[in-house]
Amino acid sequence: MVNKFFMFDPLGGIKFFGTAEAARIAAEEVLELFRDESAEGWSDEVTEVCWGEVRQQVEETSRRPACAEYPAVLDEIVDYGFKDV
Repeated sequence: MVNKFFMFDPLGGIKFFGTAEAARIAAEEVLELFRDESAEGWSDEVTEVCWGEVRQQVEETSRRPACAEYPAVLDEIVDYGFKDV
């Protein structure tokens, strides 16, 4: 994963960045948008804005042929788990 930093905002979802600085700036820009609209009261969603570092992500951990129990449904059985970024 090249973009190991993220920013989340409840209106735009999650976005990934290559540096912590870029993720922090993006989060600050979203906070500023909430601030601009706060004249009539802050949105409760403002507290959901965050940024940080991705420590692990899900990756394929194993793949094996399906057993005779599932011949018409599955060709393979695949499992996933967390791996360090």
